[in-house]
Amino acid sequence: MKNNNFAYLLVALTLFLVGEPILSYAEIIPESFETPILIIALLAIGVWSLADSRKTLRIGLAIAGAGIVMNILALYFDALPFRVLSLLTLFVFLALAVQRAFVQVTFSNKLDVNRIYGAICIYLLLGVLWSVAYFGMHIASPEAFAGAASPEETTGAGQWVYYSFVTLTTLGYGDILPISPAARALAYAEAIIGVFYMAIVVAMVVSAYTAEYQKGG
Repeated sequence: MKNNNFAYLLVALTLFLVGEPILSYAEIIPESFETPILIIALLAIGVWSLADSRKTLRIGLAIAGAGIVMNILALYFDALPFRVLSLLTLFVFLALAVQRAFVQVTFSNKLDVNRIYGAICIYLLLGVLWSVAYFGMHIASPEAFAGAASPEETTGAGQWVYYSFVTLTTLGYGDILPISPAARALAYAEAIIGVFYMAIVVAMVVSAYTAEYQKGG
């Protein structure tokens, strides 16, 4: 595992989460370009930071490359198939990123800053992963959620990142509501995972700290 690899991934995730609101407010680039550019940056940094073997690197590069191509095609042609494929490749990449990050954090033999960064990255990756799932469901079935902007609006991606983290943290403002059974199942699954993940992380950190303290003692 690279030293401080999760620090770079954490920076990429933070930029992805706060970049769209900042770019929208500053109006530096066209609104339709904001999300694809942030996704491409996240894919590129994600591959570099999580590749702990040549096999993982090759798989990550293949998925990220496909995701970048699909996002560019979706950006310029604005066709539904390209949008769906770009979401699908992003979902697969994020699922792989969560799996690799979880392995690296769980099987690390010491408690250091990079491991804590990794635990934070997994939490943020879960939120982004679910936002992609929500966005895909909304495209497939616009009536699955109440209070959401239509799939054709350029602000659609940002609203699902917001909704995902509101659900992951069990905050639940209620401005966007899951209506269909599938949407509700997806929402409560995320809430359950968010609660259990925090409990697991706290237990992991306490256990690792206790083990190191006992070795030092």
